[in-house]
Amino acid sequence: MKSKQGRFVLALASLLMAGTAWAQPSPDPAAPPAASADARPGMGRGMGPGAGMGPGHCRQADPAQPNCGWRMNRRNSPDYGLMSPDERAAHQSRLRNMQSREECLAYLQDHHAQMGERAKAQGKTLPAPRMRLCDRLPPASTR
Repeated sequence: MKSKQGRFVLALASLLMAGTAWAQPSPDPAAPPAASADARPGMGRGMGPGAGMGPGHCRQADPAQPNCGWRMNRRNSPDYGLMSPDERAAHQSRLRNMQSREECLAYLQDHHAQMGERAKAQGKTLPAPRMRLCDRLPPASTR
């Protein structure tokens, strides 16, 4: 008797699953395909490589991306405190848009002279630059 009850319960469960699957609506063939998970708004696929909330594509200095990894601040730019925030933004923008090493060297030489005058007017001495920013750019002859 127990085996008949077991078979009945098994048959009933199978019928219930088949009925549930049969009752699901079928996709409309004329409707456009559903968007993939990547195309929907939201957090995306979670933790993993790719776009999202992280340090971004620019973690280290990369010769293929010469402006990658460089940030102007008080520790790496001796003239940081001598410029206003607007001047710093303009200076950074100009440095990022340099095309050749010669152009960069000429600009930095002029800029360093201007900052030296400001430092002298404030009774400070302007130390030599701590980095060689122009080395990341190709010479004008290779462009």
